[in-house]
This record gives sequence, C-alpha cells and structure tokens, in this order.
Amino acid sequence: RRTGSLFRALAVLTLACAATGARAQSCDGTWVPTMGPSGVDGTVYAMAKWDPDGPGPLPEGVLMGGAFQIAGNIFASGITWWNQNTGEFSPLGTGVRGSVTAVAVLPDGRVIAGGYFTMAGGVPAQSVAVWDGTHWSPLGPGIDDSATGNQPYPVKIRGVAGLADGSIVVGGDFKTAGGVNTGTIARWDGQSWSPLGGTPFNSNPVHDFNVDPVSGDLFIGTNNGVYRWSGELLRIPGSPSAYTSSFDDGGNLYTSGTFLDRTLRVWNRASWTNLRTSYVSEYPCILGGANGHYTYSTKAYTAGGTSGLATLNIDLDGSSTSTFGLSGEVGCLMRTSAQSLIAGGTLTAYGTQEYVSSQYKSFVSLRELGQPAKFEAGELQPLTVNGPPVQPSSPRMDRS
Repeated sequence: RRTGSLFRALAVLTLACAATGARAQSCDGTWVPTMGPSGVDGTVYAMAKWDPDGPGPLPEGVLMGGAFQIAGNIFASGITWWNQNTGEFSPLGTGVRGSVTAVAVLPDGRVIAGGYFTMAGGVPAQSVAVWDGTHWSPLGPGIDDSATGNQPYPVKIRGVAGLADGSIVVGGDFKTAGGVNTGTIARWDGQSWSPLGGTPFNSNPVHDFNVDPVSGDLFIGTNNGVYRWSGELLRIPGSPSAYTSSFDDGGNLYTSGTFLDRTLRVWNRASWTNLRTSYVSEYPCILGGANGHYTYSTKAYTAGGTSGLATLNIDLDGSSTSTFGLSGEVGCLMRTSAQSLIAGGTLTAYGTQEYVSSQYKSFVSLRELGQPAKFEAGELQPLTVNGPPVQPSSPRMDRS
C-alpha cells in the first residue's frame, strides 16, 4: 500500500539519520533522543513470556507476535523473541507469511502461534503452527472456514493454549478446523481436530484465552461471557462479555467489555464487581497487577463535539499510578516484573493534545516510543535495541 511504503521510507530515513551516536543528529539539524531502531517496524498484537533454552544460560524473555518484518536490527516476519537483559531480538526461523495475533508457550516449551498466515518457516500452515526451537510445523490442515462454503483462508485467531494432556486449543472467529465442524474453539490432539468438549461452540466468537494461576484451568472470553474449561466447558455464573481478560497475582480475573458494554470488571472467584464504565471510549485491554490493582487502556474518541486521546493507565501494585496520552491504542499488555510492563498496539509515541479549532484537537508528541513500548522505573520509554538498522528486502504484506 502507498501509505505503508511512505511509512517504511520515513522509518528508513529516520534510522539512517539517527543511528550515528548516543544523541544523534536528525536530518533537519535538530537533536533526537535515540540510539537507532526500537522494537518492530509494524504492530505487536500478542505477547507471552518464554525461556527458549529452559535451564540453559538464556533468560526468560518476551515472545512478540504481530504484523512486522523487522525486529530491532534483524529480519523477523510476524514473530520474534526479545532478550530483556541485552535488548536484542532473535527470529524464530523465517517466521510466518502473514501476521500473528496469538502466541503461547506449551507445557513442553514449544511455541504455538495463531493468526492470519498461510505458511510458517516456508511450510504450508493454515492460521496455526508450532515452533520446536528449530523448525515450524503445521497442525494438520489447520484452521479454515470450509464448513460455511468458503474457500480456506487465514482466519481470526484470538487465543492459543496447551492443555495438560498435551493437546492444543485454538479459539477465534471460525467454524471449522481441518474440515471438521468445531465451532469457534478447536482442539488438536496431535492427529486430528475436534470440538473442545465434543460439541461445537457456535454461540459467538472467542476473544481471549487465559490460564488460571490457581487451578490451571483455561478461561475463555466471549461476547456471551467467560467460560471455564476443566474437563467440561462451563460458563462462569454472572459473567459479562469479555473482549480481553487477565488474572492478577491472587487469581482474581479482570475483564474489559465489548463495544456495547464499556465496563471494566473483576471476578473475585465468587462474584463480579464493576470497576469503571465509560460512555465515550472503549477499553481495548486490561492487565491484573498485585493487591487488587490493575492497568488498562482506552481508545481515542470523538463525542459531543469533544475528543480524547487513547490512554494507558498504569497501576501495577498501588505504589504509584501513571496515565499517558498516546498516538494510538494499546491492544496487549504484559508484566515483565513487579514494576515494569510492555505495551503493544498501534501506539508509537506519548504526548498531549492542542486545539487546532474550537472543536478539534491534534496530537502533540512528547516522546517517540516505537512499537512496542516499555514502562520501567516510572517511565514509558522505547525498548533498547543493539546493532545497526536494517531495511526490508521487500514491501510488507497488507495484513489489515
């Protein structure tokens, strides 16, 4: 797309001008606080913690899936691993042909990725694939929409997870897997696909997967409420719609509502409590913290002649709170320690608004962040990346 080509051209020009020193000089002669590329050249949709060598010398780092070709100074198509200690990125083979919208680590240490893709590591893989540390492998014919009469194509994958029995569960907006009518939750047993629980889950699309830190059960967020898998699929009584959800350290479940239910809630394992409701903006993401505290994001809005920026509202443990106005929204959040987190989405800077007329406001950047951004030591900042910048060898695919 022309806009994508312009973005890449501007990004390459910026990197070429900025990667010359600790405080590099930009093309117009002004000084910019950067040390080269930060993060990826697109959008991060999903994250998970992963230690790629188990008991080996590498630390636990962050898996990132999204729509990108470059991570830091390496080529990484759709998925990468970030070393928190060194700030360096590593590819997972040649990645995927398309974008990754859900990632998880299986009990045996392998990585499961789902999204809008048709190949992984050069091998045909329909919307879902597994990385074993060396190679990508498809899960049979993968996820498709053939039962509705459509030709197979990449579909919306919102959640992936591994169960204790070794099987893999995939959720999203689809009806079939491998030609089998599974509904929107499909289970792979290593040989074939089937509906989770034996009956196709057709009531609504799946938005979110979370593993309960207390029981180890899988919790599934949908338009029709939150479901729990513990050998059978049961709806949590009184549960609301859940676009995103997150457990805190104590096992309380936080949820953000869908478009028609703009409310944040918490489940204390017995009942639900409303935390806050918005009449103008939506809550695209929520993250449970410690001691009953939580972090959440909002979308930008225009309503009644006023407008507001997308925001990130951080409260990890009650010791301090921070709110940032953003250039784009935060769609995924992950804690990396008690006092730090990573935010992925369409944000690339934080800033404020200024009036350009009596009715509209424009975004004024206070700090460029790149994608994703990290919150550490009370500050929202770019990821630190080592090495010289690289340019894409070919234009990125249209993954919108």
